[in-house]
Amino acid sequence: MNKGMVSFSNRHVYFYIGYAIYFSVLIFTLVYPYEQNMKAFIVRFLVLPFSFLLYFIFLKKNNGVHSFFRKFSLLIHIIAVVALFFWIFGSLLHWINASSSLVINWGTTYKIPSFFGVYFETQNMQVFGQTIVRNTAIFTEPPMFSYIIIITLLGDLFYLKAGFRDIGFLFIVILTSGSAFGTSIVVLIAAYCYVRRLLVANGYYFTRQVKQIISITGCISIVLVIFVLYNRIVNGGGSVSIHMQDFVCGYQAWINHPFIGNGLNNFQSIADHMSVIRLGSNGNSGISSGIVYVLAYGGIYWALFYILPILLDLKYNLMKKSDFVIVDIIFLLLIIFVEVYNLTLTLLLVMLIWQHLLDKDDRQLNWVHRRKSISNTEIGK
Repeated sequence: MNKGMVSFSNRHVYFYIGYAIYFSVLIFTLVYPYEQNMKAFIVRFLVLPFSFLLYFIFLKKNNGVHSFFRKFSLLIHIIAVVALFFWIFGSLLHWINASSSLVINWGTTYKIPSFFGVYFETQNMQVFGQTIVRNTAIFTEPPMFSYIIIITLLGDLFYLKAGFRDIGFLFIVILTSGSAFGTSIVVLIAAYCYVRRLLVANGYYFTRQVKQIISITGCISIVLVIFVLYNRIVNGGGSVSIHMQDFVCGYQAWINHPFIGNGLNNFQSIADHMSVIRLGSNGNSGISSGIVYVLAYGGIYWALFYILPILLDLKYNLMKKSDFVIVDIIFLLLIIFVEVYNLTLTLLLVMLIWQHLLDKDDRQLNWVHRRKSISNTEIGK
C-alpha cells in the first residue's frame, strides 16, 4: 500500500460500528429531550472523535506521531513562557500594566485585567499571608491551565523522553497557578520519576536500601500532598467548599438515574440539589468538578466513553509493566476531579488511547509504549 494512505484493520471497522451504535443510543435516550444544539453535539462527540481516530491512523502510518506531540509541546511551552513573563513582571512586580479589561461570565459576571490579550488575571491566592495573582495564562481558572500543562508534561516526560531537568520549567509553571490538584500531581510525578530512576540504577532489584528509600519517598510525597491540600482548604475555603458541594449535588442528581442519567445539559437536575445562595444573581452556579457532569447528565452509560478506554489501557500497561501506568492514573484523576469532559483536547486524548488499544498487538508499529530496555539517559536523568 502506498505511503500516506490509511489502512483499516478489522478492529478499526468494528470499533467504528460499535461507536456509531453507542452514539445513536446516546442521542435518542440522553440528548434529544434536552440538547438544544443537536448539530453541535453531533460534531463534538461523533464527527470529532471519528476524525481524530482517522488522523492518528494516518499519523502512525506515516510515522508522524512524534512530530505531532513535539509541535503540541512547543505550542504549550510558548503559552507557558508568555504567561510566566507577564505573571512575574505584571502581576507580581507591576512593572507592566494591564492593557485593557475583559468581562467574563464564569459562575458570576466580573471584569478581569488583560495583558495584550495573551495573559489575564482571573483569580487570587494566599501565600504566607500575602494575596497574589494566580497564573492562569489565557484560561479562566487555574485547574484548566494546570490540566493543559500536566498533559504536556506527561507527553514530554513519557513519550518525547525529555529528561527530568528538561521539564522542570513546567513544574514551576504549575506551582505559579496555585492549583492544589496540579501541585499534587507534580509531587506524584516527581516521586515516580525518582523511584523509577532508583530502580533503573539498581537493575530493578528491590534491595533493603531501595525499599527504605521508596518508603521514605512515598511518605514525604503523602505529607507534601496533605500539606498542599490543607493549605488550600485554609486559605481558599470558598473554592474548596464549592468543589465539595459540586460532588454532593452531582451525586444526588446521578443516583436518581444512575445508568442513563438525567439528560445531557439538564442542569436543573443538579440545580435542584444546590443551595439557594449559589443559585442567586451573584452566586456561583457553575459546576467545577468533572465526573459529576458526566454521571449526572449521562449516567454510567456516558461515563463509559471516558473511563472504559483508560481502564483498558491501564490493564494493558500493568501487564506490560510500562511507564504509561502512571499516565493512565493521572489522566483518570484529571477526568474525575477537573471539568475537562467537554474539551477538544480530552476527546483527542480519549481517541488516542482507543487507537493504541486497537493497535496494541502490532509490535512493529507500536508507537505509544517504549521498549523494555531503558538506559540511564531516559526518565529521571
